[in-house]
Amino acid sequence: MLNNVCLCGRLVKDCQLEQAGAQSVKTRFTLAVNRDYKDRNGQTPCDFIDCEAWNAGANFLEQYARKGDMLSVSGSLRKDVWTGQDDEYKSRVYINVNSVNIVGQVREREDEPEETPEKKPAPKKPARPRR
Repeated sequence: MLNNVCLCGRLVKDCQLEQAGAQSVKTRFTLAVNRDYKDRNGQTPCDFIDCEAWNAGANFLEQYARKGDMLSVSGSLRKDVWTGQDDEYKSRVYINVNSVNIVGQVREREDEPEETPEKKPAPKKPARPRR
């Protein structure tokens, strides 16, 4: 059986880490994924896909990804099922992320001071001897 999902979409909001057990962290996030057509009004419909990343993936997202960033994720489709407090059947479908990448340029965090590297002049190339 094959359960593999690859998506490319924009991060709906900044990720927050959650402690999950003694040595694990996770983050839940939503990707806005455009469909590949336009509707009658010329608009591109969008699906909002829930995702969950663990440990290194979660730390990467929390540290580098920002709302609006284009992400490429791959993982597997999961479905959690449970009974709520009202004895109602509940379920949630999401992507369990195995791999995540930021597509495009990584932006600086706004809440951290910007570090400006010292500008050094470019090293001069040694002159070629003339023949």
